[in-house]
Amino acid sequence: MNFRLSPLRWAAWVATATVITSLTPGIIPIRGAIAQSLPSIEEWQSAGFKPKVDTSPNRSDVGGTRGPEQAATLSLMALVPEYNQFGVTLADSPQILVYLPTAKTNRIVRLELEEVTPGGLGSSPNRKFVYAQEWEVGQNGGIMNLSLPPSIPHNDHPQSQRSLLQANQDYRWTVLAYDNTDAVTGQVEGYIRQIDPGEVTWQNVETTAGPIANYLAGLTPHRKGTVLLQNFVWYDAIAALAQAYQADPMATAADWQRVLELAGFSPAEIATVLTQMAQSRQFIEGELL
Repeated sequence: MNFRLSPLRWAAWVATATVITSLTPGIIPIRGAIAQSLPSIEEWQSAGFKPKVDTSPNRSDVGGTRGPEQAATLSLMALVPEYNQFGVTLADSPQILVYLPTAKTNRIVRLELEEVTPGGLGSSPNRKFVYAQEWEVGQNGGIMNLSLPPSIPHNDHPQSQRSLLQANQDYRWTVLAYDNTDAVTGQVEGYIRQIDPGEVTWQNVETTAGPIANYLAGLTPHRKGTVLLQNFVWYDAIAALAQAYQADPMATAADWQRVLELAGFSPAEIATVLTQMAQSRQFIEGELL
């Protein structure tokens, strides 16, 4: 369902969120009333979870590619903390969100996952290919949600399943976009680790709420996303905020500006993304290949 703000609702959104000056793409958003309860970039750097491996970007080195590699334009952007590209999840089937620019043709989006472990002194991390999936998507720009499956066929027993993510193991994911000539038009990467809720030093939760999983399950998506982001559980937080956005774009605009800032989007890029999000509640969906 397409969603376009009426002039009255648009004015209310600007007054409430203080995010964008108009619907014209490229207008730099006003620095203003960001959700004050969400961590700043500095707080995230000092208190967030740390990867076990070197997460320095290496855009030209990708495992399991579909075909001859071409120079990436890097117009595809990852929604992951920019300073170390790393985040944690509590979920068995976490969601990875990326930003796709508009394109002239339909595209193929490929998600690859590798297990990574520290290498020897001064050497690169060891990597083991684990999983890949592709989707065909259209030409529109916006946020795309890529879900990892909870399980995959067992290597030694293909008829049985095993969990895709092993607890406390770091994984490197890569998303590539291909045009209709099979040339790479964008490539981004990030890192993910599944953790137990007991590994989080929970802040701003009810002390008598019981098990944290029950507490989170009882929250609205907006509140859940806020709590998870306050506690540096990145992937689950932005997945919840994406769900909250689809229910109420105006109430979540400031939260999305903070998420995009943490992911390293420039003010002009944030303005473009929020403009596109204001024009449609729907995130990009692809046809599974």
